[in-house]
Amino acid sequence: MTKESIPFGSEQMTENILLVLILGCEIAFWAVLLLGLIARYLFKWQKVGLYLLFSTPVIDLLLLVTTVVDLRNGAEATFFHGLAAAYIGFSLAFGRRAINWADARFAHRFAGGPEPLKTPPDGWGNLVYELKLWARALAACGITFILLRLMVLLASSPDNSAALLEWNGFLQGLAFLWFVFGPAWSVVFDRGLARSP
Repeated sequence: MTKESIPFGSEQMTENILLVLILGCEIAFWAVLLLGLIARYLFKWQKVGLYLLFSTPVIDLLLLVTTVVDLRNGAEATFFHGLAAAYIGFSLAFGRRAINWADARFAHRFAGGPEPLKTPPDGWGNLVYELKLWARALAACGITFILLRLMVLLASSPDNSAALLEWNGFLQGLAFLWFVFGPAWSVVFDRGLARSP
């Protein structure tokens, strides 16, 4: 399908649909997570709760399939196709951490579980915490990069994938800024770290 044969406004429609899908997947992730925690801790349905918690990657798979099918059907790649890849990448890198975070707090609040560990406010503990977060961000950027490359390969035409390739700069900038305002920020501005031997 050539660009001239695409009906007026179809690119905007694709962008809107993808944006709605991305937002819908984010809402669905937290809804499924909440239902899993409610089933596990309030109704004591352990298997149902675990099934719901472990089914969250299906949401990412749905978004990935929809995005690839859209590109295969001749849609011109847009910023939102790249955003879908980034959403999936960060969901895979941070999803389990988010589940563990919510699970610990729900267990403490409703099932007498131990108090969740708090983030170290300063010192070496805080620096290690920030470095681990940055490592996850790097993993998310790496997953996103791979997904973008797969989307370029699977697109109906390599010529319409320029918007996907532009995400390389976004990912590099994000990784750099995360480092600056994460680990580097701790080193420069953390007085507790400066006092540590």
